[in-house]
Amino acid sequence: MPAAIGPLSSALVSELQRAERPEPPRTHGVDVAPVRTRLTPQQAATALDRAYRTRFGEAPRAETVAILTAQWAHETGRGESMFNYNFGGIKGRGPSGMSVVQRTREGFGASERVIEDRFRAYASAEEGALDYLSLLDTRYGEALDAARSGDPAGFVRGLKARGYFTGHEGSYIASVSSLAREMSGLELGEGGAPLPPVLDSRALFARAQHGAPLSETPAHAPAPFVDPLSMVDALARSALRIAADPRDRDPA
Repeated sequence: MPAAIGPLSSALVSELQRAERPEPPRTHGVDVAPVRTRLTPQQAATALDRAYRTRFGEAPRAETVAILTAQWAHETGRGESMFNYNFGGIKGRGPSGMSVVQRTREGFGASERVIEDRFRAYASAEEGALDYLSLLDTRYGEALDAARSGDPAGFVRGLKARGYFTGHEGSYIASVSSLAREMSGLELGEGGAPLPPVLDSRALFARAQHGAPLSETPAHAPAPFVDPLSMVDALARSALRIAADPRDRDPA
């Protein structure tokens, strides 16, 4: 008879959660320089609305867009700390093979730690939003169903159940629920808000090859304003200095 298995260590639980996350193969890819791609809530909602129509062939409910935009806001500090059009702090490489290596926090409380990891990078907001919706559709169906029914708490629980984040579930639910109520009032208008331009991936690769410094992944608190598409050398240096600060970061 096999021996009983004792309680799992927090490190092992973290590794099991990480193994659950879908990461594309790390071959035939390229690491590019981190670029802060600031979006407004209207731009993010527009990109998500378009991506939903492309992925599913139908218009999403307003409540669904509000919940998805709320998670984007939670993960990116309301868009002020969005890098390379990554809508949800998704790890691995994007469909085009691009990624950025950044510092991030995993866990919460006594188990919180700072690590370096690879996050998906995209050339445009449209590409980032579509990959985010594709990820939810293929790996987080329960969460997506909850978003479709207008249930932000169920959406977060579905993400947590599949290991999307390692932070505190209750805090995540409270944040996304509050943000969803706020985002429900967005008026996109006909055609939606205009989206920012496409990034020059060749320039990003060249900059990465010349040793662009590591930056920290988006925190949940809004960061200082930075012009869209500007390189974040100063921010990266600051992030390296404050990496040990005890702030919560729910990685994807």
